Amino acid sequence: MKHLLLSLLLAIPVVLLAQIVPSNCNSNAQLDSLYTGASKRLALRHIWNTDSVNRNEHIIHQTTIDTFMNALVAVHNVQNMPARDSVIDMYHVQIDHDFTMRRFVIDADSSSSWLTPLRDSILPCGSTTIDSIYNVFGLKVTYYDDYTWFTQPRNYHSVSFETNTDLNIVGLCKELLQDPAIFGAEMETIIRIPEASSDDIRGRVFADHVELTYRKCFKRSEMCLAIRSWVFKVYYDCSVEFIESYGNPAWPVGVDEHTSLTDIQVYPNPVSSDLTIYSGETIQSVSIYSSTGQLVKEFQNPSGYAYDVNELPSGTYLIQIQTDSKDHIQRIVKL
Repeated sequence: MKHLLLSLLLAIPVVLLAQIVPSNCNSNAQLDSLYTGASKRLALRHIWNTDSVNRNEHIIHQTTIDTFMNALVAVHNVQNMPARDSVIDMYHVQIDHDFTMRRFVIDADSSSSWLTPLRDSILPCGSTTIDSIYNVFGLKVTYYDDYTWFTQPRNYHSVSFETNTDLNIVGLCKELLQDPAIFGAEMETIIRIPEASSDDIRGRVFADHVELTYRKCFKRSEMCLAIRSWVFKVYYDCSVEFIESYGNPAWPVGVDEHTSLTDIQVYPNPVSSDLTIYSGETIQSVSIYSSTGQLVKEFQNPSGYAYDVNELPSGTYLIQIQTDSKDHIQRIVKL
């Protein structure tokens, strides 16, 4: 399994990592491509949650974007920090695209004459409000619904748009609602079932630093089965401090939704305290035998992924894992 040894880095005690490490905020074309969208999303979340002055504006303020861009680049560039290697090199954690920065939908009075050209995706359309957005940010019609298929007549039509520029769509929609001919305006929804979470990066701005939390979602068949998070502080001189990691045990890189449902993964090996066992099938029992064949520990119908072997003396053991379809036997070393 590729990169399995990198998983052992996750076992390094936090006390050894909780130090401020110099870094830099120097970006390049590759990092710009990687983090520009993420910094805009972090800026929007920050504005919506904390910035009452700017949350209604449709422009995303560049100073806020730059604050998060510098923080993301500093974490990417920091050296000699195993937690950084986990989120950047091993798991490639990126921000969740849980909202759109370009798409919105309006409900407009069906008697408005400017809806006629929009039906044929023609812009400008004659609406002062819509045309002003088109002239400044670029705009195209992506969907038009006059509800002629609906059993009950409606007094509005719905039109979906996409801009050419990333915007604060929440603020833009509030501006659209100032037009009396527009009954409703909202960000186009991204539909996702609750269990299908994704990787994400969360950010908070403080007086002397930016806090970034990288969340890795370990999936199978688009279902998030385990989540682990890593927290960093990025100071305004671009130095980085790893604070903590928490959540479910991290899976090694080889375990993903392309792994066979019958594959069994056991790690870390060697192990000091908690042994993680992952199987796509239900584990019925886990038995650990000494080098002489004596049963020294057994888990019946276990739940979860972590198995406490801290009490076992140092040495070599055989572990037998029984699932619904097979027995798996593997040698492990207890430190």
